[in-house]
Formats: sequence, structure tokens, C-alpha cells
Amino acid sequence: MSMFNSSETTKWKWAYRTVAWATHQPILYTVAALGNGKILEFGAGYYSTPMLMHIVNEKNGNLYSFESDEFFVKKFEQDTNFQISHVPDWQIFFESSFFKTISEQHWDLIFVDQAPFEARYETIKRLNNNCDYLLLHDCGYFFKNNIFKAEDYFKNHQVWYPPKRVSYAGPPTLVASNFKPCKIEVEKCC
Repeated sequence: MSMFNSSETTKWKWAYRTVAWATHQPILYTVAALGNGKILEFGAGYYSTPMLMHIVNEKNGNLYSFESDEFFVKKFEQDTNFQISHVPDWQIFFESSFFKTISEQHWDLIFVDQAPFEARYETIKRLNNNCDYLLLHDCGYFFKNNIFKAEDYFKNHQVWYPPKRVSYAGPPTLVASNFKPCKIEVEKCC
């Protein structure tokens, strides 16, 4: 199912009520709208990238997306409103001079949703002090498997659960920060 009209990748829609991969949308939109549009996205996709492009365009900000799947890189690279980079090997990327450059900056938001899950954990360990907010989609995997506890990396954190649905309950998203409070109310936005 495509959420785009022709080749316009800046079009997006609310899909969190019907698509498990979109359960982060309400909290992602709310947190992204709090900042000035300086955003890193680890793991591009239909249900985050177009939304973030929209917010960044409204705020005249910067969105940098990193994705290991060439399909999504090709899908989004045609859009000139942001930069997307193909990352075939996360470990090499984490050791690169480009990663060093972005890790020396402070970001409004870092959205972590890349594959594999181990790369998400590396992203958190390396960038947890470089943003006002870090959102981790599918955070339940990490807590259920005792990979890490949010309090080990963040002073403030809250697990955000998507609204109840008729057919299923999707994965939660961690909202975390070492600089800002994380008790964020999501208004009825969609």
C-alpha cells in the first residue's frame, strides 16, 4: 500500500490506526513539532519520512535520514527537501567521519527505527546526549529481551503506547531525553 500521490514523497497520511509500522506517528509528529526542525532519522519509511519532511519544510529545518534498505533510499532520494544516505553497514557508518560530524552536533530530535535492532541500540548508545528528544520505535523488543533499560541512558523517559485499536495493538515508542521532560501529551491530531 502506497501513501503517495504519484511521485510526491512529501505527501503523507495518518496510518497509525491501521498499520503496525505506523504506530509511532502521533508521538513522532508531536515531538518533531516541538523543535526547530533539526532532525536525524535512522531508518526511513513510508510512515515517518514524509511526515518529517513536511514538518522540516514548515520549519525551514534540516532532515538527515539514514537507511540500510536501498528500496527506501531510491524511493526518497528524488526529493530535494532533505538528505538521505544509504548505509549498507551500520558499524562502518558509526566509525565514519560523517557520523563523527553529526555526533558533534545537538539535534532537536533523533528518530531511531532502523534495521537491524542491534543498530538501533548502537545509535542510542552513541547519540543519547546529542538531542533534545530521542524516539525509539518498537522499544518493547529491547526491554522484553533485557538489552537495555531506558534509565541507563536517559534522565527522562516515557514509553508511549498507541491508542487502542479494534484489530491489534501495535508496538510502543520510547520518548527519551537527558535535557527535556518527557511527559508529552499527544493531542487528538488525526
